[in-house]
Amino acid sequence: MLTGASLVLLPGAADTAWAPATCFVVGALGWLLWHARRADRTPPGDALALTALGLLVLAVRVTALYPWLRVPGAGLVRGGGLGQTAALVLLTAALAVTAGRALARR
Repeated sequence: MLTGASLVLLPGAADTAWAPATCFVVGALGWLLWHARRADRTPPGDALALTALGLLVLAVRVTALYPWLRVPGAGLVRGGGLGQTAALVLLTAALAVTAGRALARR
């Protein structure tokens, strides 16, 4: 739905990777906060699956951002994409650390 809205609102600067990446950032951040507050720990498979998904979304984000790097006047798209990429890297790393710790406990 977010991707469709971006195609309608910004047809000339549509970026089909920002919506899935944004959904992943919100979902992963929510999962990390939920996991940190729970007393009983979830199995390591949850964090491993989210880490793998994060790597895939990161690859899609970088691939979609690459053509915009050489477009003059696309500073807003580049800035937003680079900020989103940084958030993806940080969250994926945090998920990987969480998964590693959960595996070490097992």
